[in-house]
Amino acid sequence: MARLAAVVLIALLSACNARPDSPFLEIPHPSTQAMEPVVREQIATSRKALEEAMKRPDDEASLARAFGDLGLTYHAYDLTAPAAACYANARQLQPRETLWPYAEGRLRLEASGELSGAESDFRSVLELDSDDLSARLSLGRTLLDLRRPDEAAAEFRRVLDQDPESAAAYDGLGRTAVDDGDFEEAVGLFRKALELQPEASRVYYRLGQALRRAGRKEDAREALTHQGPTEVIFRDELQEALSRKARGVSAALRWGGVAMLAGDLDGATQAFRHALSLAPDDAATRHSLGGVLAQKGDLTSAIEQYRRAAELEPENATHPYNLGQLLLRTGQLDEAEAELRRALVLEPALTDAHLTLASIFEQRRDYVAALAEYDRVLAAEPANLQARTWRGVAFARMGENERALEELLELVEAAPTFPQARLQLGILLARLGRREEARRELQEVLSLDPPARVRDNARGALEALDGRPVALDGADLQTLKESAAARPGDAEAQRALAEALARSGDFGAAAAAYHAAVEAGRTDAPTRLAEATALVLAREYRQARSRLEEGLRHLPSDLGLRHALARLLAAAPDPAARDPRRSLELAQAVHRSLGTLDSAETLAMALAANGRFPDAARLQRQILDAAAALGNPALLGQLRTNLDRYQTGQPAANPFRK
Repeated sequence: MARLAAVVLIALLSACNARPDSPFLEIPHPSTQAMEPVVREQIATSRKALEEAMKRPDDEASLARAFGDLGLTYHAYDLTAPAAACYANARQLQPRETLWPYAEGRLRLEASGELSGAESDFRSVLELDSDDLSARLSLGRTLLDLRRPDEAAAEFRRVLDQDPESAAAYDGLGRTAVDDGDFEEAVGLFRKALELQPEASRVYYRLGQALRRAGRKEDAREALTHQGPTEVIFRDELQEALSRKARGVSAALRWGGVAMLAGDLDGATQAFRHALSLAPDDAATRHSLGGVLAQKGDLTSAIEQYRRAAELEPENATHPYNLGQLLLRTGQLDEAEAELRRALVLEPALTDAHLTLASIFEQRRDYVAALAEYDRVLAAEPANLQARTWRGVAFARMGENERALEELLELVEAAPTFPQARLQLGILLARLGRREEARRELQEVLSLDPPARVRDNARGALEALDGRPVALDGADLQTLKESAAARPGDAEAQRALAEALARSGDFGAAAAAYHAAVEAGRTDAPTRLAEATALVLAREYRQARSRLEEGLRHLPSDLGLRHALARLLAAAPDPAARDPRRSLELAQAVHRSLGTLDSAETLAMALAANGRFPDAARLQRQILDAAAALGNPALLGQLRTNLDRYQTGQPAANPFRK
């Protein structure tokens, strides 16, 4: 059907161009019976206006407007064949009006990809108005698609002569430079486009490819971490007219989607809310609105929309799955687990839901349950590298180092170019004291051109092997700072900067960046815990306590936050940050839930903080006996230090291990 519509469109447009003095083209009006009532009414009104104008053929201006208005109405709903006939008739009546040939060119590209005809239409516009930047940019892009980069570059330069701040022109010139093999020139042009339109995340992909071809692999990796679907946009009166024409739920959803791709989250929100006002019980509309709200960082409102979508479409696994993901981001682990399980009842083969459940269990330190989820994934997808990697890591976290080593070695042998597996193998080898083997694995990770986060973790592990503080390359850190400064409301940009600052040892600045991430919407427990940890390392103990308490007001059942606060209240070096009695209450509850060596150690700290030194020493000896099997000399040394303190009537030296 789409192919037939494209053929009809080409025939209509060709007929108009071949015989400009012919009578009006017949409009192939479509049936509107299946359309929303508001759309049917709108089309009927435009058709009625054309019928009235046809009764006054001598009033060519009014008749042209009527044809054009109906064409825009059809175009707004992707009814391309009738829109083409309307535009052709309007163009015949108003041969000096630029909108009609421009609209015809756009229709050719949208419906059939007919590049040569679109080129002719855009040139017709420029013959009438050489200052029409939309037509010139569209012509330049069409020439690029026709593999005529020199002509395209000339058009983009003409745009810059009129508008030196045109991001689209710089992007176009960057693409022509790539075609010419001048990759360094392309890099500069793409960077200029991003400077003018930083939300155009698709340009990062082209920038990364240009950097790679210029031999700058590190810079290429950094650029590619920012890539996304949003293209460079420019002001387009036709697009604005079409968006104003759109009525009904489907049209609002379509134009909301267009706005999202253009990076206009406010416009997308407005479109989706309009759709919701027309159809409050439409699950797809609520799902779309939830998605854009999540991107804006309004997770509470996004969760509300996903909940309602799940109620309206209880058989659609997408809704509880996405709801579970957002609940996890906000630290609501129990609720997230329930939604993910609901998604799996509806769609048992939903691999990502199993992996997310495993992540929840890992946060609870329930590694047995996490392993069960990884096993479910691997039963369905034996070659799932992510599940195999994290299965090995789970064994290591359980203290089963030999089993973990066996799993990761087998995986690396089967998939030697999968960097995440080699990274985890290198980290495990380092923990086992096999430093040279660890070094070789981590260096191999860096040779694989891994994603930025894997690369940075491998660098950090190598730094730790050398006994030096982990630090990012200065240029990388500066890039992250610039990115965070340019996008203060982007929680992921703030968190990426925070992690880099923490690795560099600037814990005060890292804490500030983590807090910015929380303020921007990363309200999950791990981010809050990372902020508090950075504050402790910066010796801001009272502020760390305040942040943990704030986190628990939002996530009162989170064991990680409760555990960290219990330690801080028991043994903070700053007496003003301590609260022994509350520490003991928290530590007892956490240990009942977790029952791990870490939680037992926290309970011993709390007992000592309350003056119960014999009880603390007795528990610490039990912890030492259990920890001896792990074979970690550094851990045993720190545990013995606190045991000595308890036996001499002193509280723990520090709440956190180095």
